[in-house]
Amino acid sequence: MDSRVQWRGRRRLLAVAVFVLYLVASAHCLDAERAVGGRKKKAKHEIKGPIKTLVVLVMENRSFDHMLGWLRAKGGRPDIDGLTGRESNHLKASDPSSPEVFVSDGAAYVDYDPGHSFQAIREQIFGSDDTSAVPAPMSGFAQQAESMGEGFSGTVMRGFAPEAVPVYSALAEEFAVFDRWFASVPASTQPNRFYVHSATSHGASSNVRRDLIHGFPRRPSSIPSMRMASASASTTRTSPPCSSSRACGSSSTSSSSTATSSPSSCTPSRAGCLTTWSSSNTTST
Repeated sequence: MDSRVQWRGRRRLLAVAVFVLYLVASAHCLDAERAVGGRKKKAKHEIKGPIKTLVVLVMENRSFDHMLGWLRAKGGRPDIDGLTGRESNHLKASDPSSPEVFVSDGAAYVDYDPGHSFQAIREQIFGSDDTSAVPAPMSGFAQQAESMGEGFSGTVMRGFAPEAVPVYSALAEEFAVFDRWFASVPASTQPNRFYVHSATSHGASSNVRRDLIHGFPRRPSSIPSMRMASASASTTRTSPPCSSSRACGSSSTSSSSTATSSPSSCTPSRAGCLTTWSSSNTTST
C-alpha cells in the first residue's frame, strides 16, 4: 500500500514538473521571437509584479464536477466545492417519483456526445423550456441524456476519480483551481471560442458552418486589448477547430455551478458540459 501511495506521489510530481517545463520553454520561445539581429527588442513598457507570463491553454470543455468534482469526496480536498456523492437527477425532471440517477466516479475517457445545443442545455439547466426558476434547478441532465439514448443518463452523471486524471489532480493540488467557472454562452463550441478571443459571439449561439466560413464582423479582441495594456501576446493552434463535445457530470443538489450555467442561474449545482475544444490556444502576456 505504501509503495502504491509513493508511486502516485511520484507521478503527480512528474506531471507538475513537465507542465512547469512546458511553461518555461514557451516563455523562452517568445523571447527568441522578439530578438532582432541578435538583439532583444526593448519593450515599451515593463510589466510590473512577479507574474511575467500567463499561458491560457484552451482544451476540451467539460464541467468542473466531471473532471475535478470528486477531489472533494475522494481526493482529500473538502475545501473544493465539488461532489459529495449525494447529487442526483430524476429521469423525468417534473416527476419526483421517477427513477433517480446519482453521480458516480466511473467516467470513461472517450464517451458519447451529450446534447450541447442551446435548447439541450436549457433543458439540462431548467428541466424544461420554462427558464423562470431562480436559482436554476439544474435538474434536466439525466432527462435530456436519456432522450438521446437508453442508459445515457448514467453516463452523463459520471465524473472522474482523482486517480483517473492524475495530471489535472496534480495541477489542482500544487497550484490553484477555480471551482466556480462559467461559460459565456450556454451553447456549442464556436460561440464560446469567439468569447475567448473577442469577448463576444456577435449573437451566435450555435455552430453554423456557412456563417463561420463567411465570417463575423471584426472587433477589438481580448488579445490586442492586452497588447494595448502594455503586454505582448501570441496565439498558437495545434489542431483545426472541432465542434464535437464530450461527457458531463451533474447534480441537482450541490451548492454551486460550473461551465454550463450562467452566473445568474448557478446556485444549486454544477452539471453537464457545453462542448469540446480540441484546439490549443496559447496566450502569453
